[in-house]
Amino acid sequence: MKNQVVEGHVFIVPNQVTKLEDFAEPEWLMEKLRRLTGLKVNYEDEVIQVWVVSERCDNWSDTFAGFQACCGMEEFDSKTRDQRLMGYFPKYFPVKLFDKKMEGDEISLYCKEYDITIKLICDQLGYRYNRFGRFEDVYARLTN
Repeated sequence: MKNQVVEGHVFIVPNQVTKLEDFAEPEWLMEKLRRLTGLKVNYEDEVIQVWVVSERCDNWSDTFAGFQACCGMEEFDSKTRDQRLMGYFPKYFPVKLFDKKMEGDEISLYCKEYDITIKLICDQLGYRYNRFGRFEDVYARLTN
């Protein structure tokens, strides 16, 4: 399969920062982040809740069809697709991923297993919770 590039807009849900070890099933989130985005996280890592949207889908994390349908990636090989992994895009990402990111910045993640590049555009002002300020303002408020 040729590398596919999918793009979404990401904004921060202004809830508290949480340590991964405080999740009921941290291993599941750790595995999902590693396999889907290439990010390696530890139990001690702090995570932040985000929301990712695209033209086809208003929430990559809360759709039964999974984020691949949101991005028009229905052509995944069903033999290699892991529904539990691919079904829902992570709602939480490591705080360090967003360090020094500003409104309009792009974050690029690569999923080697599925040969997908995921481009996330920081866009707090364009969506829900815009009353809390720009992307960097919300990030600073939660992490300071």
